[in-house]
Amino acid sequence: MAIASAIDGIAGMSLLQRWTYCLCPVDERDNGVARLARWAIEHGAGRPVAPPSAGKLPAPERAGREELERAEKTHKRLVAWRWLSLRFPQAYVAREEAMAETERLDRWIEDVLRQQRRSKLVA
Repeated sequence: MAIASAIDGIAGMSLLQRWTYCLCPVDERDNGVARLARWAIEHGAGRPVAPPSAGKLPAPERAGREELERAEKTHKRLVAWRWLSLRFPQAYVAREEAMAETERLDRWIEDVLRQQRRSKLVA
């Protein structure tokens, strides 16, 4: 319902498109509904929707809880973006870029968790 309210009346989007957005897996605790609405506005206006990016990541051995949580949030956003890209390939065109960013985050998160596990074993 929150998504339906947020995207109701967006110009350039059919009822079926808005319904599809309502089914998208988003994290409401991470401003997911507002982000989804922004993506829908871009989509409705005929502009491509850029995939989320984590930006520069610290070395895994220097990463703390905050950086790990931020990376995990970006990963969830990429899941939602990629889900929409399968349904709206004309609006979500940068699929290779999104996949590369997802893979980069996967590797980084795994490296951070591996590093943290090693640190606990040594302590």
